[in-house]
Amino acid sequence: YYSFIILLHGRLESDLKKLCDYLHERLQTPLRSSDIGGGSGDTLSKHVTYLTRLAGVPAKALKSYSQVRDLSKVRNCIVHASGNIEKSKDKARILQLAKISTSHLSLQNAEEAENTKLQLSLEYCEAALDSVIRFFEEAFFAAGLCDKKVIDAFNRFIEYLNKIEKSFD
Repeated sequence: YYSFIILLHGRLESDLKKLCDYLHERLQTPLRSSDIGGGSGDTLSKHVTYLTRLAGVPAKALKSYSQVRDLSKVRNCIVHASGNIEKSKDKARILQLAKISTSHLSLQNAEEAENTKLQLSLEYCEAALDSVIRFFEEAFFAAGLCDKKVIDAFNRFIEYLNKIEKSFD
């Protein structure tokens, strides 16, 4: 499941940059999201800062942002610490998430602190994908790029695809 999370996060950042670049061209903002400084290369935060400060997207409209941030922390633990929670700079948050049963995250070798690994489940991957989809829906809607009817039609299409996929099981 590690590969899925890495791929999903990469796609999140890539598509978010495309959205910000599109809004830069459409709105003629003085800066691009890539021009925004910030923490240690936190691309996700730079893009969201662009959306909320330059593109006029209200921060409160991005309700799924906290889940997407958590996805980013999980991805960083996987990529930068090989899933070893003790070596993750986001150790505290990841441990918090693992304690929440609805997060679908768990710990492997929890009794050996220095070897505690993050363990993902299919349910976690599905929830992460749902959070990313919701985040983009919120961003597109708040940026005025589509209306609720378009989002509802998109959701119906996704539901239809899910039904087709389940028929193959």
